[in-house]
Amino acid sequence: LVKQNITMTLLNQQINNLQRQLIKEKKMLLKSNADLAELNAEKNRILGIAAHDLRNPVGATSAYADLILENIDSLSEEETIKYLNIIESNGRFALHLLDQLLDISAIESGKIELNLAVNNYKTLIYQVVESLSIFADKKNISIETDIDVDNLLFVFDELRITQVLENLISNALKYSPSETNVLITVSIDDGNVVTNVADQGQGISPEEITKLFQPFSTTKNIATGGEKSTGLGLSIVKKIITLHHGTVDVESVVGKGSVFRFALPFKTEIY
Repeated sequence: LVKQNITMTLLNQQINNLQRQLIKEKKMLLKSNADLAELNAEKNRILGIAAHDLRNPVGATSAYADLILENIDSLSEEETIKYLNIIESNGRFALHLLDQLLDISAIESGKIELNLAVNNYKTLIYQVVESLSIFADKKNISIETDIDVDNLLFVFDELRITQVLENLISNALKYSPSETNVLITVSIDDGNVVTNVADQGQGISPEEITKLFQPFSTTKNIATGGEKSTGLGLSIVKKIITLHHGTVDVESVVGKGSVFRFALPFKTEIY
């Protein structure tokens, strides 16, 4: 009987352990189901917003193409060029939105892999500034740089960080009035390369800042040159910086401007 009692006690302990394990796995399963339901809802929300945002440029492209086809003999050259420019602008915006959707989808699914290498960050900044200077010149905005660091050779994905810089500088230009400056500063702080992109634009309210890096999040600010926004750029910026184990944040004062800041680990070797 003593032996049987010992055996039963051991069996009871095993059953209790199994029950606890089952309860734990049930909780994990419930959490996984909740996470999946949340992801599915987010996917549907993103698809709904994307479909809405695509409908306007695609619809406008179709409408103006029909207008040209139906009135090809009566339209002046000036009118034809005007309508073709509208078609080109809407087509470019739709393609840009699709590109960003594919980017954010790849990042979310974990399919994106960083091409890490030791690159010259100072050279990259100058290249991006030069490529965007044409848009700054059109709005009479000056882009200035203050890089008081000699050695900026460190590990990062050149293509992805180019995306980050282009997004942040383009946004600064987009929401800034003429006769203002966009200042890019770079420094080394606590083992990180810290980049600030400061503008003298409209600024962002504290309520809007909390949602700024979410997909399709937009502010009440209106682009000063009539430029369009997909609402995806900053969410892609955050995800790329996070993949680099960096941080990104923003400080802003309504009516005075904003400073977007991101930090990347100053690693000089690939481990």
